[in-house]
Amino acid sequence: MKKILISIILISVAGLSYAGSYDDFYNNASAENLKPFTKDASALLNSGIFTTGRILGWGGYRFGVRASYMNKPSDENTALGTDKSSLTVPWIQADIGLPLRIDGFIRTSNYHKYAITGGGFRWGVFRPSDKPGSFQMLISLAGHNSVNDYFSLTTYNASLVGSFKFDTFNPYAGVGIDYGKLQVRNVADSSLIGVSEEASTPHYTLGVNFLLWKFFEFAIAGNYANYGLGGEASLAFRF
Repeated sequence: MKKILISIILISVAGLSYAGSYDDFYNNASAENLKPFTKDASALLNSGIFTTGRILGWGGYRFGVRASYMNKPSDENTALGTDKSSLTVPWIQADIGLPLRIDGFIRTSNYHKYAITGGGFRWGVFRPSDKPGSFQMLISLAGHNSVNDYFSLTTYNASLVGSFKFDTFNPYAGVGIDYGKLQVRNVADSSLIGVSEEASTPHYTLGVNFLLWKFFEFAIAGNYANYGLGGEASLAFRF
């Protein structure tokens, strides 16, 4: 079983390793494609926030690396050109269990001159349980600020997440909504500089969290947002 999981991890890392960039935004941004671009970019940042419906519980801690993946921009999003290349956001994320069934988390990413910081809170609907067959549910609230040479983007996400507990794996599902506010900083069309755009879009996630060893977990998921199909992966140390 562990050999199979290690193979899955290696395949996932290879599939998500190409980060892509937003350089084409400079030449392709237009008044017509800013809104669909905002939807796609917001959904990408708001991916990979959770990997189970169970909160950590008071004193719990999780630290690891994550990746959010967009297979290609939506048809209306021509702000990145017509080749529709995939995009990946690599993350470092730390979570901590707080009193009152609350978890807090922070995350950061910096690639291709695109700096992102984010974080949020989760509230457990039920008390955390590791009993096989138990159902866990949480509410997640998250936000991000990001900036590069071409635009700045602030995003928010609210999600309801549920999961089932089994001995070595936990299937989970989430449904939420993404909101983003984009501000153009530097593009070829000077009339767009300083222009803001706001958009919201639903976000759906379905994944599995595997317990690799006593303190390590690996999660992989698919998601569906404005851009269509995407993916998420996480490898973390937890206690």
